[in-house]
Amino acid sequence: MKSVLSFTVLIVFVLTSCAPAQNATTPIASVTSLPTSTHTPIPATFTASPTLTQTSTPTLELPVGLKTPIPDLNTGITSNNGQDLNEVARYYGNMPYLARLTKDHKRLFVRDQLGIDVYDYQTEKLLLQIPLYSKNTDTLGLQISDAGDWALIDRRWLLQPDTFQTEKDLQDLYSRPELNPNQYAAEFALSPNGKLLAIHEYNCNNECFGIFHFLHLDTGEYTNAPSINGFYPVFSPDSSLIAVEVEYRVVVVHNIAENKIVGKFPIDYQLDGKVFSSDSSLIALRQRGPVEIWNLASGEKIVTEESYRADCYSNTASGGLSIGGIGFFSQDNNEIAIFRCKKDIQVWSIPQGKLLSEKHFDTDVSSTLFDDKGNISLLFPFRSTGLWRNSSSTTEFRFTDNQTIAFQYYDRDISGYRGCTVPLQSGDLNCVDNAVLGTDGNFYKYVVNKNIIQVFPYDAPSGSQLLFEFGWTGVAEGTILGLDPQHTLVLYVGMTTQYEGYTSLIDWGTGKVIRRWDQRDAVSWAASSDSQDAAFCLRTPISDAYGSIKGGKLDLVDLASQKITYEEGFTCHLVAISSSADNRRIAAGYMIIRPGKETVSSLLMIMDFDEQNLRKKVDIGCSGIMGALAFSPDDSLLVAGCDESIHFLNPSDGTEYFRLEGYPGVSGLAFSPDGKKLAISFGGGVISIVAVSPVVP
Repeated sequence: MKSVLSFTVLIVFVLTSCAPAQNATTPIASVTSLPTSTHTPIPATFTASPTLTQTSTPTLELPVGLKTPIPDLNTGITSNNGQDLNEVARYYGNMPYLARLTKDHKRLFVRDQLGIDVYDYQTEKLLLQIPLYSKNTDTLGLQISDAGDWALIDRRWLLQPDTFQTEKDLQDLYSRPELNPNQYAAEFALSPNGKLLAIHEYNCNNECFGIFHFLHLDTGEYTNAPSINGFYPVFSPDSSLIAVEVEYRVVVVHNIAENKIVGKFPIDYQLDGKVFSSDSSLIALRQRGPVEIWNLASGEKIVTEESYRADCYSNTASGGLSIGGIGFFSQDNNEIAIFRCKKDIQVWSIPQGKLLSEKHFDTDVSSTLFDDKGNISLLFPFRSTGLWRNSSSTTEFRFTDNQTIAFQYYDRDISGYRGCTVPLQSGDLNCVDNAVLGTDGNFYKYVVNKNIIQVFPYDAPSGSQLLFEFGWTGVAEGTILGLDPQHTLVLYVGMTTQYEGYTSLIDWGTGKVIRRWDQRDAVSWAASSDSQDAAFCLRTPISDAYGSIKGGKLDLVDLASQKITYEEGFTCHLVAISSSADNRRIAAGYMIIRPGKETVSSLLMIMDFDEQNLRKKVDIGCSGIMGALAFSPDDSLLVAGCDESIHFLNPSDGTEYFRLEGYPGVSGLAFSPDGKKLAISFGGGVISIVAVSPVVP
């Protein structure tokens, strides 16, 4: 039964019961399925330290999570039952993604932060899944051939779905021996007919210059294209033309077979995107909002930019169907759909030069298509789309009781924090804006009035039941990072200049600043259960225009005397403090630069809170940032998340009991109060529940 609650089961549940209703496209009845893949998609596998490895075979059994109650769990998580742990539920937020549909509407390709999914579009069956985690959602990319026999992922990885068996079959184009080893960077584009891969190699050490050539995917041969030299290549739908940007001031369109220039089109600003019409006769260019449409045969602009002016622009410089970028043409070339930054899609008439319709969506608009009737439809992944958009910047993550998870994260749309609760049995998410999660498990609303921040109970009527207020200073509004209502503590982070900030610990009962750290940005904090002491991870905030971080501190503060009782100088990034009063320990992950290497790694420091000379620094093998730490309720376990692993450690000395694999981008860890469940926030929008599965006779 260990495999009953695997990730594949969850996917099957979503495919059969959670396909979004917004997708109204009617797929073609006949389907050519892909071969069944031998790849096991992101399972929760277990590695007992140091060598024993156990894997599970997915079995199609009862699904859990989302709208189906999770099973009763009667066993606590301990140091000796790691081999019995399983993922018992998974909840998806609205992770950034791109979706592409083959020309015959038979296969749907989806790229999100976790990897690549290929679905049978009619049966909604998951045919292939490849884990390929991306921390930076701005780099997500997906191009597919019309037949779906080739896919270009993130403009770097080349995939043949029909022959894929293991991750080794996913080609890293940067590692191809044909590329010049001295090249500064390279860009790639896939032709819709699946026959050509355009490659632009360039070096910008002195001035930008490059080599342009084509890889013939059917033969593996290279063809040089000396007449083409430009950035961000985009193919036309018929694969006969390719558009490139030259010196960021002109777009040049080339006829590939005839090796000649078809047209040159000036641009005044940074280009956000470019896309050809369905018959390859028109090209649309978007530069910081305005969209211009040009006729390739006559070289004339056929619409004015004022008709298409948008209210914002994106930084997606490389054309095609970009998130927040330009959009795409209808099949008859009489209409164009334009993505807007506020989750809107506008449809414009090209001959008439006027707005035909506008539609707003609650989710990020990333992948759409015109159906046969000329209506716009969204392409959703078949997974559930929740209410939280991206939890990679989670600052609070905890169980409020044994059946409810609460967390907060920074949302760019509102330029502030959103708070969400996830009831595990129902999966009915509830999110609120401008909220901060208190240590009591309740959300509080903060309101900015000039340079005053006011905090209210979230369900209080507007302007009533003011809990406290304080004035902020600096060039911009700061954020409330932490709130402890029981002990009336507020942790506030603000900016004094564009590149330097400060952190204040405030007693909201008196309004007095208990402690202020100038030129220090608190990235996490925790208070002891009796609120006698608090620990803070402090770093130097953005210190220059390049966003570098200099130095850092771990500070322990006696809240009664308002004095620092301990300080250590390293760039720490997370703090965990034991919740028990009789066994108080502190754990902090901190970053180091390995000798002779430029990569950042993380070590773990475990320290007795009362006897600070009893501290131990441990290397648990983290090659990147340690994303989260948590003590179990009885202090028998310390869990740490880094790389793609969850490490279960002895909290006294840091020795490892066992680990779980397959959780990239961990941003939060939390035990339920009864110690029977561990919640893992990972992948920029996923919550996994790990527990000892009930024994079924």
